Amino acid sequence: MTTAPDTTDYRLPDTLQGIYDAVARHLLAQGAVSVATLPHGGIGCAYRGDNGLKCAIGALIPDELYYPEMEGMGGLAVLSSIRLLDFNKHDREWVAARADLLIALQRAHDDAHGVLPRRVLPFWEQRLASIAETFGLRPFTRAMLETCDASTPRA
Repeated sequence: MTTAPDTTDYRLPDTLQGIYDAVARHLLAQGAVSVATLPHGGIGCAYRGDNGLKCAIGALIPDELYYPEMEGMGGLAVLSSIRLLDFNKHDREWVAARADLLIALQRAHDDAHGVLPRRVLPFWEQRLASIAETFGLRPFTRAMLETCDASTPRA
């Protein structure tokens, strides 16, 4: 297995809203599911897809920290392995809140696999709105992409 580079310069957004915004912005701007050919055949969701796209958790993994052996690992395990989600550094409540949100966001991405391509964006908008409501966050919509610089987090 490839050794991950030093991660001291990388971290997840500090807040649940920041994580949600980063992933929602990414998915809605990308507009398509990240898929790859699976080792046993067929096609499945991927952190880095054959199509050059990224899934929900893949969007949070800097390119410098990604390695192909991550494919097939669970999202929380991947983020933990590159120390972007440090189970030893934070209390259980902090980790649990982020884990629940990350799992919901990844499910939104993966559940769109098999949705007609022209229906992926409406599907994600609906799921992202539901996730925002569940976690008490402000929803992020496609309309916001036009008014929000992708490199600047919302206040």
